Amino acid sequence: MCAMHTVRSRFQKSFFTFFGVGIFVILAASFAGIFGAHPVFAQTVAAPIDTTQLSAVGTAGGLGSASLGIIISRIIRIFFGLLGAIALGLTLYAGFKWMLAKGDPKAVDEAKAILKNGVIGLVIIFSAFSISDFLVTRLFALSGVPGFGFTTNAGDTSGTYLGLFDGSSGIGQVVEWHDPIRDAADVSRNTVIQVKFKFPIDPASLINTTSEIALKDKNGAILSGPLKKGSVLIYATKDGRDKALSESDVWVTLVQDGTETTYVFDPIPYLGSASENIPYTVEITNVINKLKPQNVSAFSGLSSQGYKWNFTVGTNLDLTPPRIVSVVPVVSSTDQPRNITLQLTFSEPINLASAVGIYDPIHNLSFDNITARGSNNAIIPGTWRAGDGFNVIEFTALQECATNACGEKIFCLPASDSHIELRALSGNLIADATGAIANAQIDVKKGYVGVTDAANNALDGGGENGATPWSTTNGQPKGTPTDDYFMHFGTSGVIKVSAPQIISVEPAFYANAATTPAVTVNSPVSATFDSLMKVTTFDAVDFRAKNVKARAGFWKTLSKVTATINGTAQDVTKLTINHVPLAKDSPYAPIIPSTVLDNYQNCFLPAAGVGCHADITQGTYSCCNGVESTEACTSLQQYGTAP
Repeated sequence: MCAMHTVRSRFQKSFFTFFGVGIFVILAASFAGIFGAHPVFAQTVAAPIDTTQLSAVGTAGGLGSASLGIIISRIIRIFFGLLGAIALGLTLYAGFKWMLAKGDPKAVDEAKAILKNGVIGLVIIFSAFSISDFLVTRLFALSGVPGFGFTTNAGDTSGTYLGLFDGSSGIGQVVEWHDPIRDAADVSRNTVIQVKFKFPIDPASLINTTSEIALKDKNGAILSGPLKKGSVLIYATKDGRDKALSESDVWVTLVQDGTETTYVFDPIPYLGSASENIPYTVEITNVINKLKPQNVSAFSGLSSQGYKWNFTVGTNLDLTPPRIVSVVPVVSSTDQPRNITLQLTFSEPINLASAVGIYDPIHNLSFDNITARGSNNAIIPGTWRAGDGFNVIEFTALQECATNACGEKIFCLPASDSHIELRALSGNLIADATGAIANAQIDVKKGYVGVTDAANNALDGGGENGATPWSTTNGQPKGTPTDDYFMHFGTSGVIKVSAPQIISVEPAFYANAATTPAVTVNSPVSATFDSLMKVTTFDAVDFRAKNVKARAGFWKTLSKVTATINGTAQDVTKLTINHVPLAKDSPYAPIIPSTVLDNYQNCFLPAAGVGCHADITQGTYSCCNGVESTEACTSLQQYGTAP
């Protein structure tokens, strides 16, 4: 017995010595491997390595395609799994020995000692695993190495790490859109940074409302002011967040469209350098709050505690003015339905603080940088809002005139008015020392008295119908009114009430990796409508996974395309949903609600379109799994899967 007890004790001591050394080696390797390679990873932030050819070579040579992160993950899993099995075995052995001790004090004490060591071993194993998980996952993620993670999501046995960038769950859930876009290159040094959120954000969590220079309206509501410290960090990536622009270096403006969802961050000093390209990071922290309920973080309930993205600032200033490239309705048309939405599409993203607002004299709202005027020259009350990546501005009148198929209000322009003028102001420009207008920069001291782009260049409107841009005259900007854009059209007494439908979707219903064409983790999702759509109504479009853990960050774009409908070619809208890589083997479904409207404010009927046949009298408003239904899709057990 004594000899056997000595052997067991030595085994236990040897095992736990080996165990301790093993954990030390794993943690040391994590630190050494990651921190030692960190300078190489840091380079990937500025110039990501194209691994396409390397992957092709590896596949041709019969090598595995798993990333470095996944390989390390598997090794650590195996190691800790082996240690856990041994520790669990010792614990079970101790319990078995205790049961057979038959009251022998020595046997019971020996069993207790083994059990104690086994439990201690399990605690150490779980602790070490958690530490390794945290260190390696976070450091690989921060270093820009994709495809790494311990957590298996929605049947993805490769352990794909869904969050390929920090706060990826924030895009599409908290942040609707931002400009500059992720990974944009050669961004101008004088750019502003614009963010549209999915829901109203408390201005006091982004703007220093206590500053003496903060601006408020007549009712005391905040309009603009210096950045609130710690809310949004803007910094050269190589310098780190500790050297972010100070709150006095960033002027924040709440876009006055009545939604409290969109903010413009204007860095006062130029970003970057005149001699080299500089990668920048913008980080929206979790200290920003929802407007309602109060004091609740905008990122509450999400796995990410903030959202950040990168772009590269070039060496030049942007002095090129924006132009209007298309307009709805048709110029000089005379029979437009009263409920048409006026739509201006610009050549580049517009500074929303200059082009979005409400004209409503009853409530003392006087935005007039863009106006629609009737034949009596009176401004038509209405709201100008932005959509589609800040390139499109839309006008909806405030006069109610009808309801659509969903029972929602439709708003109309004056009836049978033969001369409605749409006008976008250019702005007041800066003169140089000689008195000449040297560039298109708006005079910031006078504010946004005209439309500007995301680098604060004043609009090159080109006069009537945009016919005479600067380049076709003397090549010099003159400002408002010479460089305003204006056109006219007429309305009839008609109100168009037919509902829009979807005429094609990609991928097809129930498509997967085995179908033709195959669906990959990067496949975009699209839906093409049978008419032009009101792009500012697509905020509620969602992209869901059946398993909530498999949800992926996504962003939407809308484009005007030509489709042949009933033998006639016409302009229609195509919705495209892009996303971070998806989890394998998890069902996904785009959700397009009835709140999406066409350009005449008619609601989309989700059960009207490809494979579905709407019947308003039967209440079949939803299209679930390709079949019309009276229920919301999320309430169906077969949501996201084939019948």
